[in-house]
Amino acid sequence: MVNIYGPEVFKGENISDTYLKVLDYLVEKEYCYALVAILKKPISGKDEVVDEELSLVGVNLDWEIHEKYKRFVFGDGKSGLDKIKARMEIFLKGRYRQAITSHRQLSFILKALNFVEKRKWLYNRLLCLTVNPSSKSLSHVHMSNKPVPPRLLLLDFKPKGEYLHLISVWRLDYVDTAMYGNWIGLSLLLREVCLKSGRKPGSLIVIVNKAVLKDPASSRYLVETFKSRYLLG
Repeated sequence: MVNIYGPEVFKGENISDTYLKVLDYLVEKEYCYALVAILKKPISGKDEVVDEELSLVGVNLDWEIHEKYKRFVFGDGKSGLDKIKARMEIFLKGRYRQAITSHRQLSFILKALNFVEKRKWLYNRLLCLTVNPSSKSLSHVHMSNKPVPPRLLLLDFKPKGEYLHLISVWRLDYVDTAMYGNWIGLSLLLREVCLKSGRKPGSLIVIVNKAVLKDPASSRYLVETFKSRYLLG
């Protein structure tokens, strides 16, 4: 019988230390179905710059792990910094941003957060969908190789008291080359919505239907880099 890896749950305080646990597991197992990562505090709560190079403000990171990822060079010649920038761009201006703001989805969430206490049914409707069968670029209902449907499927904002939590659901994610940047992008989005709605940032929960490695050889070296005592030069 073929081994099926998953489901697996990983918990951590910040983005970096949770990511390290996930990557370490994937390097050993190569893939995981139904991977769940719970980042208890993706936002630091302080409006301070944590990375000037990326203009990151308020994101909760482990500086050493973060810097090692940024400086690491993958097999395609691109650095971790390049990977993070690409994923942040998708969330801030690119494909995912365009998808979650389409049909006024994000605008609805910001408006509805003002009424959830009075209209309880809104608690479970604070959704942003990225897949749209009627849109050629966002559709998954076709047999051709491209366009590729979004890997991110759903964002679900969950208010609880004065806090706002975010759940994201992915059909697939590349743990080594994309996941770390995706988590930063999700955290920035959570912070943005909290600032606009007056809520306090809560947890980030990431559900990946299938987690894989895009560059297994580099991933093994990346894990060793994280465990080393020194930063790469």
